[in-house]
Amino acid sequence: MWVNFNDTVSMNTLRIIIFLAFYFLLVAWSSSAELSFKPFATLPKHIAEQVIAIYPISKYYQHFIVASASGELFILNASKRQPELTPLNHKLLTEKDNSRLLAIALHPNFDTREQNGYHKFYSAHQAAIDQANTKASRIVGRQFNKDSLEQDIVLKEWQLSDSIDLEEVTVREVLRIGLPTSTTAKVQLAFNPYHRAWDDNFGLLYIGLSAIKGFATSPLYSGSILRIKPEQFGLKPYTVPPTNPYVENAEVNQEIFRFKLSQLGHFTWPDRVNETLWIDHQDEQTHKISRASNPLSTVFRYKNLEISDFQILPYYGNQADQLFGSTLVVSVHQDQPYLVSLTKHASSSDYQLTPIIPLGVELPVKLFHDAVGGVLMYQPSTGILSRLVNNLADSKETLVTDSNTGLDKLIVFLIMLSLTSWGLWHTYRRINKRRFSVTSFYQQQFNHLELSSDHSVIHLFKPHQSVPSKSLAIGNLAGIKLLINNISVVELSIQQGMTNDFDNIWRQTCNVEKREKMTDGKLRHIQLAITDSERQIYLVSLYLRKGDNRISKASYQAALVNAVDWAWRLSALLAPETTEQRETSSDVIIDKSRPIKTRKTFLNCSALAKAKASSPLSSENTVNNSDNENEEKCVEESKVEAKTEQIADTTHAQKADVDDFHLFSTTNTTEEPGALAENSGLTRGQTDTQIILALEKLVSLKKQNYLTEEEFEQAKAKLLNGLM
Repeated sequence: MWVNFNDTVSMNTLRIIIFLAFYFLLVAWSSSAELSFKPFATLPKHIAEQVIAIYPISKYYQHFIVASASGELFILNASKRQPELTPLNHKLLTEKDNSRLLAIALHPNFDTREQNGYHKFYSAHQAAIDQANTKASRIVGRQFNKDSLEQDIVLKEWQLSDSIDLEEVTVREVLRIGLPTSTTAKVQLAFNPYHRAWDDNFGLLYIGLSAIKGFATSPLYSGSILRIKPEQFGLKPYTVPPTNPYVENAEVNQEIFRFKLSQLGHFTWPDRVNETLWIDHQDEQTHKISRASNPLSTVFRYKNLEISDFQILPYYGNQADQLFGSTLVVSVHQDQPYLVSLTKHASSSDYQLTPIIPLGVELPVKLFHDAVGGVLMYQPSTGILSRLVNNLADSKETLVTDSNTGLDKLIVFLIMLSLTSWGLWHTYRRINKRRFSVTSFYQQQFNHLELSSDHSVIHLFKPHQSVPSKSLAIGNLAGIKLLINNISVVELSIQQGMTNDFDNIWRQTCNVEKREKMTDGKLRHIQLAITDSERQIYLVSLYLRKGDNRISKASYQAALVNAVDWAWRLSALLAPETTEQRETSSDVIIDKSRPIKTRKTFLNCSALAKAKASSPLSSENTVNNSDNENEEKCVEESKVEAKTEQIADTTHAQKADVDDFHLFSTTNTTEEPGALAENSGLTRGQTDTQIILALEKLVSLKKQNYLTEEEFEQAKAKLLNGLM
């Protein structure tokens, strides 16, 4: 297949691409080298494995609320050299609850003074059902009644004092979710962190409930997410947003936002622009992340990856710009835990996992946000709390004296990178130029073929080879094609052999192509395609030219004659029964690529006179009369030849047209065709089509003022005589 060299990328574009590639490689290398988890606090062992949530207190950058499964709350002050963990005196669970804390969530206005929600948070725990409590607002699956329930998930609202003291706390029960089993449920509480007070859905609480085994036929227990407005409204402890999708569906609890999520792990909002939830869950043994559209749509399916605690966390911090807007998970990569980014593929809408940094710790771990949207990693087995930091940024802050040295190293690195890029670019250019140049292409092609002495094998040769690169048995041939510029002109097969019509079509097509002007970058290519019985195609490049540079040794005219000669020869071997008797000799068309002045054979007046004198058909009067005529013709032809040589020196394309003019005009200059045929090897077997084409060329030359009126009339008369 021929390569189109006109569609190459410009040098500036390639430079930009290579520069950007190196830049992104540098960014990727530097980002992976800069980021790491830096421990900053260690929790006591007696609460380390019971921690269920860690929330930052925004107005105190290094302060956190730590909640344990036992119902205890702690304030972690990490601003000191030795972090302090202060317990709040009041527990969220009482002794009669006899259960464990499942989840907590801070109100979005937790740190905003004089706003509804200031120092307010919500908790969920599981307790034995209290049938005597008739005032409780309980949600039950539509197929169940209260008598069949065994446990309750109790959701409470807590209001702290200004000093965050649980001793001066007010508590209110919001709702209960009845469970038909005593199995501990998995629950998540969350507010959309991107909503502000002026948003319509601000302050809506999302409650995630994983599927209850054996009761998945009920929407509530099939793995569901509930959405409520937890503020008290009159006598109602909470209200249901009118935008909930099942408000008017009698078969589904109106509090339900999405259901049939099976084993619900974690849900979150990936960005502030799109309010659609991302849900990490396991459905039918497939662990995946789904978009909470209606119906659900899969974002990503995990394949042979161990995920830590079904947890996904969006990153919107300022420590790692390259991670901004991405979703983070913890997974096993190359047999060790990695922090992995879930990002959209550059060339499609699919998502992919990209390892960021190895954690260097044992699983499980939990991920939380800090006050500015960064990432915290907590290890329950050791109680170590770490923060994702940018080592380069920290070093600039702590090692001020070494900043100049670091900058110098960076500058040296960039200079070396630039020099390396420049060297690689120039090396690439040289290699690419050799690889895709026309000359290199021609050197890799077959350009010559020969038949064995017994006509049973075709030998194919590459340039400068004396030993064939490929040999094909005649019996394995299936087809032959003649191509010009990758366009098939003549196609031969076992059923269809070579004909004189094909011969004329090939020659006329080549003549039309010959008249096309060879501009810079234009290709002219003649090929012989041989197909074997296994449909393998072997291309033989007989002629190749790009612009004004001819790559092949053979001229255009010689190549097209060579091509059609081989078509006749191979056709006689491939399809002898359908191959016609050849009428046109390849000698009729001469090599036009040579200058006209070298073709003395066709314009030699003295030879013409001798031929006339020696002709047995000439009479004494004929000889006497022809002497003057020959002398006049020599003068006329000398003028035409001089004019033609002047045109040939002007342009190569014009020279080709003048060649055709002389070819056909000199063919008919003599009254004794036998004598001229003896000297020039030409015959009067020119077809009418060729003479008409010559007339068209003659008219074109006259219009371009290359022939005078007298010269034009003389040449036209001679051509018209050929039609007689």
